[in-house]
Amino acid sequence: MKKTLCLVSLVLAVLLSAAACGNVPEPETTTAAPEAATTPVSTAEVTDAETAIPEPAQVDLDKYVYRMIVSDNKLWVPMHFSDNETETGQIIEDALLHREYLIEERYNCQIEHIVDSDAANKVGINVHSGTEICEICFLSANKTATLVGQGYVADLSKVDGLNLESEWWDQRIASEYKIGTRVFLADGEINIRDDLRTMSVIYNKGMYNDYGFNQQYGTPYSLVSEGKWTFDLLMEMIKGKTADPNDDTGTWGMLSEVSAPYYFFLGSGKKTLVNAGGEFVSNLDDPLILDAFEKTVSMAANPDIMIVNNGNHFDNTDIWVRATGLFKESRVLFRSTTLSAVNGMLDMKDEYGILPIPNQGGSNEYYCFASGSNTSPISMPSNVGDFDKAAIVTEALAYYSYLNPNPNFITLHGAFYDLLSDARLARTFEDTKMLDIIFSSKTYDIDQVCGVTGLEGSIYSLVKAGNTTALASTISNTRKSAKNKVTQFIKGIEAKYPSN
Repeated sequence: MKKTLCLVSLVLAVLLSAAACGNVPEPETTTAAPEAATTPVSTAEVTDAETAIPEPAQVDLDKYVYRMIVSDNKLWVPMHFSDNETETGQIIEDALLHREYLIEERYNCQIEHIVDSDAANKVGINVHSGTEICEICFLSANKTATLVGQGYVADLSKVDGLNLESEWWDQRIASEYKIGTRVFLADGEINIRDDLRTMSVIYNKGMYNDYGFNQQYGTPYSLVSEGKWTFDLLMEMIKGKTADPNDDTGTWGMLSEVSAPYYFFLGSGKKTLVNAGGEFVSNLDDPLILDAFEKTVSMAANPDIMIVNNGNHFDNTDIWVRATGLFKESRVLFRSTTLSAVNGMLDMKDEYGILPIPNQGGSNEYYCFASGSNTSPISMPSNVGDFDKAAIVTEALAYYSYLNPNPNFITLHGAFYDLLSDARLARTFEDTKMLDIIFSSKTYDIDQVCGVTGLEGSIYSLVKAGNTTALASTISNTRKSAKNKVTQFIKGIEAKYPSN
């Protein structure tokens, strides 16, 4: 089941606070239950179907030590575990604390945390030398892909005890990161970083109304729910909305970034590489690929769009802080960004809302890119000593992130859900439903993660250079080499992970 509602405000406030406090403290094992549950219980609705889901079987693991490794990024470490021994009043940290205490008690195990500035390399070195380092990894998908190519990551589809088809696991990542029949990455309720780093479009509600769009086009929610929220419509809305952009009171139709044309392309539902009947193949022969890219790459030359990280728009100031400032000043109609960026707008005077990445028409399906470099799905080293026990704890982490039999303790799912209202993104029914759509529409791109065809990097370079005229030749040249690159990639995977 996809996460329903959630975000960033207090979460990122905690994370930013952690970043300012210096090094992350050495891990401490939780040895006692929190004395009292002071964290408010989630108001998220629990359905009869959810309450009927049986708990995983209780197993005595005889003091089994389960280790998780996380990259030493002080903004993201608190997304995965809490080293506190008692509640702090920070809703995410407390939910993580409750989760680990419940599992340690229920399964007679000990969960340990490893934080390392070069976690992916440390995993690779240890697996290569035959040394067991951990049972679960929270690494960027790109870095995990490198480890996969070296044969250092377990095929999760062969790990008995992981029920990846259950609703607390994200089904899209399991299928879209699949290489043939092999599954090396998983995500879901066990992790909230994927939601924080999902691409979306935020908009200024006042400007949207002042331009007469509610009357001309309908409300944003109606556009999305009726399948009318398209890339062409977004471009139509921003046309001519940039006025005196260099003036202190000037406006912009849209703020975006160099990577946007690629993830707006993914919003079309197209992929450069696909799994076709269990076969990993290039999709670049599809003529609609070029059509979709022609639309989105045109963003680079659109005078109503500021590509924030291309050009000297803000002198020497922090470009992302300044971009957020422009939006807060109600000088920007739309901005494409991640949910985590909303943290900087909590004191914005005017109201804002959120939309999924638009599609390219003909469907009410949406595809919101969760970047491989900015998310941390789980993986397991190929040399885990006891996969059966590791699977029991991993499945329990996912399950109890979603459901908790103790009504006094909030789940990670519930904590994330409740935080949305504080982030001003779930205060109306329509905003709430919009977030539901975004979270259920996350999409992942194996080509971006593994760099098989190299097209994502080429598109980035074209946008950076503003060279939109070279798009057709770039795709044509990539198409010619793609089949051989995919063949060599698959041969490399099969050499490390034989089918039998």
